[in-house]
Amino acid sequence: MSEAEVERLAALLGLPIEPESRAVVAEIFTGLLTAARLLAELPLPADAEPAPIFRP
Repeated sequence: MSEAEVERLAALLGLPIEPESRAVVAEIFTGLLTAARLLAELPLPADAEPAPIFRP
């Protein structure tokens, strides 16, 4: 993710991100996207069921 993409997405969401923070935000977001891709590619057995909802 580039700083320009961070700027564009922040504007769409109405999030104020300081220009000097955009590089760090882009780096963190790139790491999060990488982790999300790894989880999305994780094979699940056919009989896998969702976990129950925790309600205290």
